[in-house]
Amino acid sequence: MAVATLSSTLSSVLAVTTPPRLVVGLNKYSHDAAATVLDANSGRVRYSAARERLTRKKHDGGGCGALVAAGVASAGGTLCDVAAVVANNHHAPIAPLERRLAAWAESSNAGDEMISRLDVANLLPEVPRRIEISHHLAHAAAASATAPFDSGLVVVMDGMGERRSDLVGRAAGAAPLDRVDYSAAEWPEYVSDALLPGYDTCVQAGAAASDAARESESAYLFETVAARGGRRHRVLRPVYKRWAAETSQLGFSDWYHDFDGLGGVYSRVAAHVFGDWNTCGKVMGLAPWVRGWGGEATAGEAVRGAAWGAVTAAEWACDAARELKAVPTLCSGRLLRDDNTPGDFAVRSAELEKYLSGPAQRGAGPAWSDPRRRAAAAALSAAVQRDLEACATDFLATLRSIHAPCCERLAIAGGVGLNSVLNGITAAEGAAVGECLVAARAGAASLHANEL
Repeated sequence: MAVATLSSTLSSVLAVTTPPRLVVGLNKYSHDAAATVLDANSGRVRYSAARERLTRKKHDGGGCGALVAAGVASAGGTLCDVAAVVANNHHAPIAPLERRLAAWAESSNAGDEMISRLDVANLLPEVPRRIEISHHLAHAAAASATAPFDSGLVVVMDGMGERRSDLVGRAAGAAPLDRVDYSAAEWPEYVSDALLPGYDTCVQAGAAASDAARESESAYLFETVAARGGRRHRVLRPVYKRWAAETSQLGFSDWYHDFDGLGGVYSRVAAHVFGDWNTCGKVMGLAPWVRGWGGEATAGEAVRGAAWGAVTAAEWACDAARELKAVPTLCSGRLLRDDNTPGDFAVRSAELEKYLSGPAQRGAGPAWSDPRRRAAAAALSAAVQRDLEACATDFLATLRSIHAPCCERLAIAGGVGLNSVLNGITAAEGAAVGECLVAARAGAASLHANEL
């Protein structure tokens, strides 16, 4: 008892007198900006929060200065105690973006957000070790680090990931696509799949030959090994990566018009139905109304139906069920074949755009804002959810078959991986057996930096 008491006393003294060494993980500048602060010695999470928790704006993105300041203070330290920072911005490389911040902030139309990005807590210029990590690898690292099992498979299904020219070219020391020079003083370390064992032999699908392509779906095997000082950490090995061609720079809603990926087509529908590509959760929530009712709604639901722009809920359901038959297949084919070769998956962008310009969907503003188009909007939501489930469950089942028994322990990450209806079907139909983890949103979980 005396030893235990002395140990506790020494620990409390050290906690006060010894500055903590901290590692900061950031998802910055893109949607759902977030920060995680870890104890550099134990790896214990001391703080983790999304920017939306501070600003009260859902999916809020941008700089992370306020989050970092709050996180470091919560851990009992200051910015001087940060030993390393690991960050990702899947829209564009961080170094050239931050180099331009001063000029942007000085422009006449710069708002408070742009100016706030110059905060030292956001830029962290004096941190000894600064690492930028590719997007899907950040998802996979966070998911594997928090998984309750020591080995398994991580599947990342997302709207948009790292550009191929950055993931491959920067890892090899080549100039990125935009020809920006990366000086040794600015984000000198870049970690991507291309540096991992197995990347050269993993399945490369989609627009794999194009530098102007983005990560869409990825899969990794992971295991736990002993490392520095006897500590255990996860080792990731990529086994599959699918690339989607980047075809437009008009803005992210427009960019998804013909983005050839599961998350891309889902976001395209979200932009049409609700006016925001990042409202995929609403699309998922709307879809079951059509399939659940199937035109069999009762007269007792009339009040609810009237609020949705129909005389009765039964009429609304019948309209939506009827329209569902007119919606074309939005995506089809296989992401991966049984012989572990790329499949024939494709988003049918031309058919989708033709349908959206037709009488059922045509109109000004988001479809859901027009009561006359709500039944058709629900039908479109049900269609994209239907096609997502078909393609994704086949993908997971095929991975399980190829990489068994590792797939008995599965971690799912990325925006598409948060589709709870899909995850329920995955569990019910046995595409994933044994233990399964659905990782928190990349922004909320930020990065488990000690796994790198």
